[in-house]
Amino acid sequence: MKKGPILGVILKKEYPQSSKGLLEMVSIYSVPEELEDEADRVFEKYAHNQCKNMMYQARPDAVKYYYREIIKSPKTDAFASSKLLTFEEYMQCKPDWFTDECWESLCKYWCSAEYLKKRKLGQDSRKKNPDGAQNRGGSRPLVETQQFLDAYNEALQEKYPDNARATL
Repeated sequence: MKKGPILGVILKKEYPQSSKGLLEMVSIYSVPEELEDEADRVFEKYAHNQCKNMMYQARPDAVKYYYREIIKSPKTDAFASSKLLTFEEYMQCKPDWFTDECWESLCKYWCSAEYLKKRKLGQDSRKKNPDGAQNRGGSRPLVETQQFLDAYNEALQEKYPDNARATL
């Protein structure tokens, strides 16, 4: 079933004054019927990741808001990520896109023993990692990759000296 025409009817009924622009947007972002399942899958995956990222970012954003608007001392992202607030402090920083009930629930979670335990476990795990730059922000340089592959190929040759195909 095509979603475009149904959406168009609903938009015209609910938003008659702005339906022209919305219908243009729907036609621009429509896909052929045979690709709808794939488009739905891609959209669902993207929406899931975006929601996860927004939920992760909500706490540091609340800390930055608290320090910027209430304490009047703006702080960096690094500070906000490491700083915890009290339940009452978090409650003063509700973003517009959260409902009151949802924000309260999230603030309770951030102050719970369960969250604090998971947070500590993650911090300890990152501290144990000898590679301080876990998120490199891109691929490693070509020279470094070539050195890694050369060392790997040498190890394969030592382990399987009779197998000439055991190289990358």
